[in-house]
Amino acid sequence: MKKNLLTSLVLCAGAGLLSLSSECMAYEIVAPGNLNAKVNGMVVDLTWDWGNAGRCVHSESFEGEAFPPAGWQVKNTNAYDEAGNWGVYDFSEEAPDMYLCHDGVKGAIVIPAGGDDDEPSTYHQDEWLIVKPGAGAAYMDFWYYLHPSLLDVGGIRDFPDHYYVKVSFDNGESWEELWDGRWDIGNVDGPRQASLFLGDDADEDTLVAFQAVGGENESIYYTWIVDDVQFYTSEDKAATRGSEEWLNNGNVSYRVYLDGEKLFDFVKARYFTDYSTKEPGKHVYKVAAWSEAMDEEYEAAEIEVNVGAFTFPTARNLQVGYEEQNGKYLVTGRWDAPEGDLQPAYYNVYINGKSAGWIDTGNELSMGQSGLYKGVYTIEVQACYQFPEGVSEKIGGTVYAGTIPAPGNLRLEETDSDIRLGWNAPDTMLESAPDGYRIYRGDELIADLVAALEYVDKDVPAGAYTYSVHAVYSDGGVSLPSTAARETDELKAVATPLVERFDNGHLPAGWDVTILDPNDRIKDMYSWRFDNWFDAEIPADSGMERGFASVNGLAAGMNRLESYLCSPIIALSASEPSVVRFIKYFAEEKQGPTGPAAFKIEISEDGGDSFVDLADLRSMENGEVSISLEQYLGKEVMLRWGFLGRNSGFAAVDFVRVEDKTNAVDEIVGAAYVFDVFSVDGGIVAKGVQADSLEALPAGIYLLRTSGGETRKFLKK
Repeated sequence: MKKNLLTSLVLCAGAGLLSLSSECMAYEIVAPGNLNAKVNGMVVDLTWDWGNAGRCVHSESFEGEAFPPAGWQVKNTNAYDEAGNWGVYDFSEEAPDMYLCHDGVKGAIVIPAGGDDDEPSTYHQDEWLIVKPGAGAAYMDFWYYLHPSLLDVGGIRDFPDHYYVKVSFDNGESWEELWDGRWDIGNVDGPRQASLFLGDDADEDTLVAFQAVGGENESIYYTWIVDDVQFYTSEDKAATRGSEEWLNNGNVSYRVYLDGEKLFDFVKARYFTDYSTKEPGKHVYKVAAWSEAMDEEYEAAEIEVNVGAFTFPTARNLQVGYEEQNGKYLVTGRWDAPEGDLQPAYYNVYINGKSAGWIDTGNELSMGQSGLYKGVYTIEVQACYQFPEGVSEKIGGTVYAGTIPAPGNLRLEETDSDIRLGWNAPDTMLESAPDGYRIYRGDELIADLVAALEYVDKDVPAGAYTYSVHAVYSDGGVSLPSTAARETDELKAVATPLVERFDNGHLPAGWDVTILDPNDRIKDMYSWRFDNWFDAEIPADSGMERGFASVNGLAAGMNRLESYLCSPIIALSASEPSVVRFIKYFAEEKQGPTGPAAFKIEISEDGGDSFVDLADLRSMENGEVSISLEQYLGKEVMLRWGFLGRNSGFAAVDFVRVEDKTNAVDEIVGAAYVFDVFSVDGGIVAKGVQADSLEALPAGIYLLRTSGGETRKFLKK
């Protein structure tokens, strides 16, 4: 079957290989000569000479009119299409950047042949270009082109092609492989030189061949161009090796070391480019010929280089924007490639610190994400390099889709018992800057209308907190927060009763929210929240008013959202059985693509290292839930509410209480107490009410305030 001729052309690295048969004359392998190094940033280009090369005894550039040239011959197999035989190609009519010969305008060429589909064997190519190298020749240089994709397909076991250089010391009766393009080319854009050890001094019976061979019923897949072939004698000769044989025909190539560590074997050229990541400072390269068969390394050459500090170039001119689409938003980023010759292989793109994907440099340099809810979105772009391998710093920009500009990059610096906060002003084109900043520790407001871009929180109590900083504007608008966590390894258990109402729109002190996200793709904004940011509609009789904790699987779209709301460690009473009470709400209009959403409560006895189920909240009626913790009498436990869904489900939790007795109201106020009753928005309902009168109240949530000033929520079903 005929193959398409590849038009993208690359010529890559060559080979150095030695094969000696018994009773042959060997030359001495010496240290490489004239080892040079060129440092370009982190890339180091090494070049060297043979070390003991003598005079050139044969040279051919294929620039003459005759083909094959004098001293050369061709042996063709394909008789169907003469274009599939070795010939010469004149590049003078091509654009200069398409010249695939090394020098001049001509090069020897073999291309995929045509054939008869009814007789597939007519496609077969086994094409030979043969030369007598000249008396005494020991080394060989040639320039060539083969498309770099050969490196990929050449590693496939069943790929049929070979692009050999072979040597014969018996006038073609037998041949030994020196080089095969399917293994030995490099990924370099342009003609490259190969350098080969012939393995013995050439005589009148020595031949060297370029052989392109395909499958039995197939043409070759790749065009091969050969140019500027040269053979050299060696100056120094060694004694005859007698009947000694080298194992596996004894391949010899070059080895390259960096600071005493081997970088690469089988370097089959007299040059090597090191793209590895290196620390700034002095480094030593060593190059030596090495026999694979005998595992013998010959005399080496060394050179010291000085590598300076290097930073990978970043992408440039990032422009970010958004547009509303059917009530949701599309956010986009566009950028320019780095300046200079060193260009990335691809770009990683992040939105709010999570991977949004990658884009190849061959594509338009832009990426967006649609279906997003209102929010603050920071798009970051990172240039990723392969040669040398490394990544640039990220560049970023922020958009405020459907909301107002917010501060960013909140930072914490802890000194003794004080914590210094610092943040960036909103990235905004608004005419007026914020009036100031509102600061929370956990869900406690600790400062308001702070004018500076820093604040010191003094005498901070022990524990874990999330700090939140909001921008406050003159029209009353309050931005989303920039947040940062103060973490500690010294978590202490809290005593019962534990009561949490989630009324202040922030993660309470000692509590935590997590997303199980092994692929690092789910934005933190989709975890448990305390501000009903996604505007879920909850029935008035659900018992939830003012603030509550919630998570929305629909908001996260097709992402697999697995998120947990975790309590502090709670020390349960050793004398009275405990109970956890809370109001829960769950709704799911229809199942997601992978099934229904899950909602449950779990408990841990080992500080959160492992959890077991307490109850399946999805299957329970909405409203107040009461779960006995009697079996955990006297233990320290942690509770967590878990949600798992994909494009479905909504869950909410409010008024969490972990108590030592079953009647929380009687426990606080007692039957002999009187108290005032308020609605959750602060309106007075009744004054001087005793406990036994609570049953007369309509269903709902109330605030009870004792004469001593203690306030607590009360749920009347």
